[in-house]
Amino acid sequence: FHPVLKEINKPLIIDIYDPFNLSSLIEYRDHPMDEQLKTNTSVRDAINQQLYYGDFFICASEKQRDYWLGMLSALGRVNPYTFGEDPTLRKLIDVVPFGLPTKRPLHSRRALKGVVPRIEADDFVLLWGGGIYNWLDPRVLIKAMTKIWEIRPDIKLFFLGVKHPNPQVKELAMVNETVSLAKSLG
Repeated sequence: FHPVLKEINKPLIIDIYDPFNLSSLIEYRDHPMDEQLKTNTSVRDAINQQLYYGDFFICASEKQRDYWLGMLSALGRVNPYTFGEDPTLRKLIDVVPFGLPTKRPLHSRRALKGVVPRIEADDFVLLWGGGIYNWLDPRVLIKAMTKIWEIRPDIKLFFLGVKHPNPQVKELAMVNETVSLAKSLG
């Protein structure tokens, strides 16, 4: 959270689709307890600042919205004023789900099929669209693909990326394990 954001005279809309306070618990669980506690405090403080200074929040699902409403309530952001203005609290936090527009996209060029080595133009491609984190286990899917290929060799699995978007986050063990398994199975 950048301190200058506290001082701007503009509405501050914050995307809180990623409850990174929860993911950091898993990410740091193998670290010494003092480091876990320090990280937890730092992450909690960062989230609390965002929730305190934000004017409007967006998240990815109704379940997330419930979670964040609890956090906002604990910080006093859900109160007689916000409730009086909007009993649904949708003016404080609302859902912006992931997904596709209703209009079908126009295919303008090949980007994956017939372009990426070992993925043919007529293959059926399964996309792993998120990150590879220690709390997810893509190895199960990779192992399942070996069974699928016995029946349908045209089905391919493609990971959109393996690096965390934040360069300050160290590479997680699951990334190396996933890449190693995929290479060993071909």
